[in-house]
Amino acid sequence: MAGSHIALLRGINVGRAKRVAMADLRALVEGLGYGDVHTLLNSGNVVFTATAAAARNAGERIEQALLSKAGVSARVTVITAAQLGTAINDNPLLDIAHDSTRLLVAVFACVLSAPAQAFFGEGLGTGGAGAWDGCGLPVVCEWDSG
Repeated sequence: MAGSHIALLRGINVGRAKRVAMADLRALVEGLGYGDVHTLLNSGNVVFTATAAAARNAGERIEQALLSKAGVSARVTVITAAQLGTAINDNPLLDIAHDSTRLLVAVFACVLSAPAQAFFGEGLGTGGAGAWDGCGLPVVCEWDSG
């Protein structure tokens, strides 16, 4: 059964570098066989459906296609809609973070090490799929892409 996935493209359409039209990006992802492809504004974020097996290497496939077809090199991290929901809903600092328009989620493709966690200091809250700063904004969400 196909599930919803989000491809997060790093550095796309920031300033004048790495410009990619969203219509071209949608066509590129559709051309890889993914379904229900949608982009968000000019962000470089793509929502699509795929089976778990097809989504397993989606980030790598999108990276390669983006480079070969558009000449743009960008890191692509793919998460499921459920993982994004968990990152938002498991925020342990919701009592002090009431403005959802200021929610920031930074997604890493690897598990955050203890020294990296220490870098964020005492104001870091952790729980479930992520870590949030003292303002209640999620700054780190990690998934083992195993």
